[in-house]
Amino acid sequence: FRVYQPLTSELLPGETAREVVIDTCKGHGERVLLVEDNDPVRRFAARGLAANGYVVSEAATAHEAEELFNRQKGDFAVIFSDVVLPDESGPHLVKRLREKRPDVRAVFATGYTKGRGDWNLLEEGGYAYILKPYSLHEMLALVHCELTATKPGGIAARCGETLQADSPSVQPES
Repeated sequence: FRVYQPLTSELLPGETAREVVIDTCKGHGERVLLVEDNDPVRRFAARGLAANGYVVSEAATAHEAEELFNRQKGDFAVIFSDVVLPDESGPHLVKRLREKRPDVRAVFATGYTKGRGDWNLLEEGGYAYILKPYSLHEMLALVHCELTATKPGGIAARCGETLQADSPSVQPES
C-alpha cells in the first residue's frame, strides 16, 4: 500500500494533528455496515462515521448484519465489525458475506490482545484492525486506509497506530 505524506510536517496556525487526520479521513457517502454488540461502542462509532461523511447501517449481531447486507443487496463499501460477537465471530461473518460480494472491504475492532479471542482469524485473513478503546481519529483512519487500499485487505496492518491518542475514546465494557 502507499502512504501519502504532506509536503510539510508543520501544522497550519490553530490546527491540531487530530484535526488534520480527521479532515483527511472523511468519507464521501461511502456505505458502512457497522457490526458491534456493545451499544455505547456502536453508538460512538456510528455517530463518528456519520458525522464525517459515511452512511452507516448498524447491527448488533452477525445475524442482523447478514439480514441488512442481504436487504441492501451487499451495497456496502466496507464492513466495520467487532471480532467477537454474541452469535458468531466477525471474521467468520465477513467470510460468508464475501461469498456474496467478494470485493467488499472489511476492518475490525477488538478488545482482546494477541493470543486471546479470535486473534488468529485476524492474522489468517490479513485484516486491518484497531484495538479497543479506540479514538474517533483512529477509527476514521482505519476505515479510510482500507477504502483507499488498492485491494480489499490491502493494508493488512494495524492502521492508525501512530496517531496521537489524545482524542476522546470509547472504553470497552467488562
